[in-house]
Amino acid sequence: MFFKWSNLGSNVHVTDVEVDDAYFICNQIKSAFETKIASISVDNAAGKVAESVAKKLQADGDPALPLRDPAHCIDLLSKDLANTSVVRSVLGEAKEVFDLCRTNRIDNIRKESIEAGDIPNSVVAQNVVETRMNLTYIHLSSAVAQSTFIASLPTNKSYMKYYRERTPAKKQELDGVLQNCNHRRWQRMMMLIDLTKVFYEAHKLCSRQDAPLSCYVLIVQGIKNAVDHVINRDDGKFDRIFGPGSAKVISDVIGCRFNMDGVKPTGRKVGLIDEYHIWCFLMDPFNYEWHITFVIDGSMIRTYANNMIAHFVPADGTRRIESIRNDLLSEFEVRRTCAFYLLFSFTF
Repeated sequence: MFFKWSNLGSNVHVTDVEVDDAYFICNQIKSAFETKIASISVDNAAGKVAESVAKKLQADGDPALPLRDPAHCIDLLSKDLANTSVVRSVLGEAKEVFDLCRTNRIDNIRKESIEAGDIPNSVVAQNVVETRMNLTYIHLSSAVAQSTFIASLPTNKSYMKYYRERTPAKKQELDGVLQNCNHRRWQRMMMLIDLTKVFYEAHKLCSRQDAPLSCYVLIVQGIKNAVDHVINRDDGKFDRIFGPGSAKVISDVIGCRFNMDGVKPTGRKVGLIDEYHIWCFLMDPFNYEWHITFVIDGSMIRTYANNMIAHFVPADGTRRIESIRNDLLSEFEVRRTCAFYLLFSFTF
């Protein structure tokens, strides 16, 4: 369910005020639905507030988890990459294609050419917010889709008439754009399309209504593997296209985000994964199917299990609760061992 946490006006982003207001709203929700709150799903910006609210709810006996939304987490990579010279330069080239093809007269020439069968039908050029890589993929793909049309312009009669009617300065601008739309430009865009498609596909997965939160850590690992493949394949092709050191720039900018152990990275950047995300994966009844391809250190699994139990069954100093906590840990370890041998028997 989605609820509006607050309407604080000038007090928005004043954390203490937001926490108090959100806590009040959560209690209203608990009262209205006569239930406890299991989790609080938020975007990255509201993460700190959610953690504080969750602590207040836990003090009331609610095992609330502050969960950052996976789709918003993945967008952190997009914002990082948008500031790199590698991505910024190519986005500038795509914008130049957009500005050319969406000019009214030239857009009409494109439509006429499609109707006449001179060029294949294609999507129109699109401009997007550069800090969203799922949209950048669309931006670049639509720009590359104009390559055949742009290549046909110098010999297109309608374009030649349009060109003759332009001022000398405009003619020089048009000549520069067409000259820049060469094989090198399309190659750079295609390489960046390969990179941004990783985020596009991952974002679609995370945004599915039926996507379980337990699969998120697998998606993050898949993103890491795919990005590594794109920037390191073909004996340094990425560096040959974008310049020496470009692959390292990409890796350095986003590498610290891939905290596969759920531990917060040092510095200002936050990781893609919280420990709660790993809890969800560990408790998925089908996670044993991934034991061979996605490995978590055994000692860390025990740590995660202890942390889960401590969260949901807090110690109160009594032998009864301590016994329950020990039984839960034993049951968890037995179930994982049984799942491993079940997988082993199916595999061999």
